[in-house]
Amino acid sequence: QGTYLMWLDFTETGLRGTELKEFLVREAKLDLSDGKEFDPANDTHMRMNLGCTFATAKEAMRRLKTAIDKRNAG
Repeated sequence: QGTYLMWLDFTETGLRGTELKEFLVREAKLDLSDGKEFDPANDTHMRMNLGCTFATAKEAMRRLKTAIDKRNAG
């Protein structure tokens, strides 16, 4: 058994809910599943589907890191 899903914790970014979702779409060009879909009290986590090639997953991680690094620098 295995899974293609990864649960990502964005608590340390200071972003929550809609602001977090919009940041990821705008800055990282990633449309992740909102954590509140799975736990209504959770607005700091996102779920990423990894049912893709390794190259695609690696590119998603690169985009995510670049967006967060840019936010932290500014």
